[in-house]
Amino acid sequence: MTDTTGLAAPGGRAVLVGTGSHAPGSALPALPGVDTTLDDLARVLREVCGMERVHRVPAQAVAADVMAAVEEAVTGATGPVLFCYVGHGILGPRDELYLATHASPAADRVSAAVPYRTVRDLLGDAVGGSVTVLDCCFSGRATAPDGRPAVSPVPRSGCSGSEGLRRG
Repeated sequence: MTDTTGLAAPGGRAVLVGTGSHAPGSALPALPGVDTTLDDLARVLREVCGMERVHRVPAQAVAADVMAAVEEAVTGATGPVLFCYVGHGILGPRDELYLATHASPAADRVSAAVPYRTVRDLLGDAVGGSVTVLDCCFSGRATAPDGRPAVSPVPRSGCSGSEGLRRG
């Protein structure tokens, strides 16, 4: 029997983002496990959790594609939205977190990266709340959509509203 609460509730959506490789000439090292991790997570969310709306953003996507996927998930969801990013975290101006894309040229260049602040602000509009999972360097810079520091998944297993989980 499939669970129909939490993320698997009708109206819930997931957006899975990351790239294991970068454009030729990029100084960012390859992360060969990223694509497999996200593909496996997509399969588990669908087959084990029963989640119907899982969008695996293509590894070659640019920042605008990622933000459009988040916007679409938030505006179309009537339940919670899961956002998961696996890849390189980059520090930008004011030491804010940016999420590298395939086109990101280096760890000190954010022009092709996704500003986490934008993702966070978009997720803040999710009517069913949101969960953010960041598997990247500098994920400790992230805050939840309501501005609180992201929480560790260990001390609290039951979540309400919007939460952020991080590893990095």
